Amino acid sequence: MCGRFTLRSKPEAIAAEFGLPSVPLLGPRYNVAPTQGVAAVRRDSATGRRGSGSRWPDARAGNRDSPRAPATVRCGRRCPMPCALSRNARMLMVRCLAGEEIELTGRVILARRELERAGLLEEDSTRPTRAALRRRREFLPHDGPLSRAALAQFRHHVAGDRDVTDANRAAYRELAAAGLMEAGHSFAGGDESIYRLTKEGFERKAELLACAKEAG
Repeated sequence: MCGRFTLRSKPEAIAAEFGLPSVPLLGPRYNVAPTQGVAAVRRDSATGRRGSGSRWPDARAGNRDSPRAPATVRCGRRCPMPCALSRNARMLMVRCLAGEEIELTGRVILARRELERAGLLEEDSTRPTRAALRRRREFLPHDGPLSRAALAQFRHHVAGDRDVTDANRAAYRELAAAGLMEAGHSFAGGDESIYRLTKEGFERKAELLACAKEAG
């Protein structure tokens, strides 16, 4: 990867994901570059894990000739929650779930690697993982019915709560697959950081809000 990343998850979600004994004091960051200070999780003999400061990337990730030089780091950890995906990756996921024959062009290979890191494709393959099959409603077009989570997210979005996070991304994707919303890109937030109503979503707003209210 290029060495830059973003931090958009809430501190409470980070603490829960990594089992930290306390909630870290973190704010959103949209362009963390090499050599900048970042938060890290380290092993601790007393508490098991603890939050700590470090430099991105860690000095120990450098090469032999320059042990303290920033290095290009590839994250091998698969995302436990629906992480942001590029438009090409989302389109490829739809094709893989639909069972299409896929020609391995350069663009497809990049999208495939992105989906592998997200835990949605098997390694060096276009076969969806079990997790991807369970989450097919996030990607394959459908006409409903919508889940309670998707209806609730539609209501929140219309009310003005439009932040896209890993926690609500699956619900947003389900709405997009139903043709009610579409994903967008922003310079600050990156891929899949914005969702907006489609014409159909706007026209059906009253109907869907009523359904959301009935679903509780």
